[in-house]
Amino acid sequence: MSEPSERKANLSIEEKRALLKQRLRAEVEEEGQDASGKGPVSSTGEELPPFSPDPDGRFLPFPLTDIQQAYMLGRESGFELGGVSTHLYFEVDCPYDEAQLMAFNRACGRLIERHDMLRTVMAPDFQQRVLEQAPPYVIPLTDLTGQSEEAVRASLASIRKEMSHQVIDAYTWPVFDIRAARIDQRRVRLYFSLDMLLMDGWSMFLLYKELHHLTRNPEATLPPLTLTFRDYVFTLEKVRDTAYYKRARDYWFKRLDELPPAPELPLAVAPGTLSSLRFKRWDKTLSADVWRRLKDRGGKAGLTASGILLAAFAEVLTIWSKTPHFTINLTQFDRLSLHPRINDIVGDFTSPILVRIDNTPAESFERRADRIQKQLWEDLSHNAISAVEVLRELTRRRGGDRTTMPVVFTSMLGFASLKEDFLEEGMSPSDWLGETVYGISQTSQVFLDYQVFENKSDLIFRWDCIDDLFPPGLLDDLFGAYCRLLELLADDEGAWQRESFHDVLLAEQLAQRAIVNDTDAPVSPKLLHEFFLESAERNPDAPAVIADGKTLTYGEVLDLAKRTAHWLQRQGLQRQKPQHHGAAPGTSGTLVAVVMEKGWEQIVAVLGILMAGGAYLPIDAHLPAARRNELLTDGEARLALTQPKFETLEWPDGTLRLAITE
Repeated sequence: MSEPSERKANLSIEEKRALLKQRLRAEVEEEGQDASGKGPVSSTGEELPPFSPDPDGRFLPFPLTDIQQAYMLGRESGFELGGVSTHLYFEVDCPYDEAQLMAFNRACGRLIERHDMLRTVMAPDFQQRVLEQAPPYVIPLTDLTGQSEEAVRASLASIRKEMSHQVIDAYTWPVFDIRAARIDQRRVRLYFSLDMLLMDGWSMFLLYKELHHLTRNPEATLPPLTLTFRDYVFTLEKVRDTAYYKRARDYWFKRLDELPPAPELPLAVAPGTLSSLRFKRWDKTLSADVWRRLKDRGGKAGLTASGILLAAFAEVLTIWSKTPHFTINLTQFDRLSLHPRINDIVGDFTSPILVRIDNTPAESFERRADRIQKQLWEDLSHNAISAVEVLRELTRRRGGDRTTMPVVFTSMLGFASLKEDFLEEGMSPSDWLGETVYGISQTSQVFLDYQVFENKSDLIFRWDCIDDLFPPGLLDDLFGAYCRLLELLADDEGAWQRESFHDVLLAEQLAQRAIVNDTDAPVSPKLLHEFFLESAERNPDAPAVIADGKTLTYGEVLDLAKRTAHWLQRQGLQRQKPQHHGAAPGTSGTLVAVVMEKGWEQIVAVLGILMAGGAYLPIDAHLPAARRNELLTDGEARLALTQPKFETLEWPDGTLRLAITE
């Protein structure tokens, strides 16, 4: 078998699919049309509008895409987990060579001239425009040679602190920042700070390739570009008038009410209370041998490489999530086949898609993974509408209460399939520039961003997370469990038939929990709310609840709880009989639903219910209507306490409601 044939035989399912797609595109370019003689078609075979280049309008303003709009809004500090840009930062240590550094700078300048999006700035009213000309780009060099080791470390740390979480002015060119620091006579460190308003993951790999080529071959000429990102955006707007788009919109809008929230992981603080967001990276390299075994075992079950990793990610999230039913935000680098050379241009073609995970059924991991992959394939066949637009509709249906999906899964495994003529084997910045010594990314309105790609034959995956949002050690436990699960699935065929991995992945945590929970001691006969009543009697003016812009004393909370208890009793709430320790609370007629989001009203509601002799059933007000009403019906809760903003929700017939206010 020849070497190229051997390489193709070893390609994964994903790689073969991507390679086939690339060859089909090449055939389209050669023929000038698709096999039917019509215009471009979608991945599902549906006709798309013809691509219409507009060279005369190249430097006129054009609209932001859905994802670019979301990124711009995420820069605003008024949004939860906002106030940051969607940004990639990394540092590479290279051998110092003045001529090579100058060649690299010239190559950067040539790419800025070549790719319009590298000369793009934002404009008012969610528009963007390409500058016809940009000033020469000069990479500033800080010379640290001759300084003490301590001074060098301090300078390098200062640059990292400044650049790693930059929010670059998007209205002023350039919307990126590249710097260099000469550490000593032999080394220079390159700093890359890139705002992802301008480019997606595919674009990054394209730029790596072209930078490498132009740096090594300064006199080389790249083939001219015959289309622009602006052309693509205007053609994309026409897609909204197609049956392809309408079918996708109907598919997603019909599923909105059953779409669960993001994984409800334990948090140390409310996201809205963080004054600044700093991301921290967890990363791991899975050796080529382990990665091959994992793919082989998954392949026997009909799973793609990304499908295996996504299912394992969902498995670990399920262990820590409040419920096993949640949504993961999956990054899709979706360049619609509107033009045969669409892969030659830089731009942000990101179109996220929402993947519903339901790990409730008691079944093997293999069955769960298969279900997730089939769901993903079905979702991807309706990808003409982005998750951004889907979430906008969900926000509208919830009365303007903004919905986010802050847990993200980004797979760049399909990129490796193009290595024969798009990427060199295993190319990454560290392969030809030097050694990558640090990297971090951040995304607005996201608190856990999973990224995975291949380098040579190894698998590299990393999580960029807002560490301060979570209890100390939680992310270490989560990431460690994920690493152990991948190795277990690679090494143990029987693991694919397990229904649960709690005991395997949490052995250490369960042992610690057993020690902490060994609290054998006399139990007070008092009820929970009676302790509060005693405190309110002793210190009525002391602060009891401190919330966003509001402080309530013990006396004020007690008054509100009494009013709530009186209302419940007037509605016929039956007082529970005293129960011995360990008895199950809540029988028909005593269960009151607390349908709220986090807030001071929850405390008033719970105290009022207990004072009236009832038991409470907490329900997240943001649950899909079908799930929320199922809980209300199953709990036989005919009384519900809520917040004013949720009074207009859909409720089961006969539900009596009280909105807690001051």
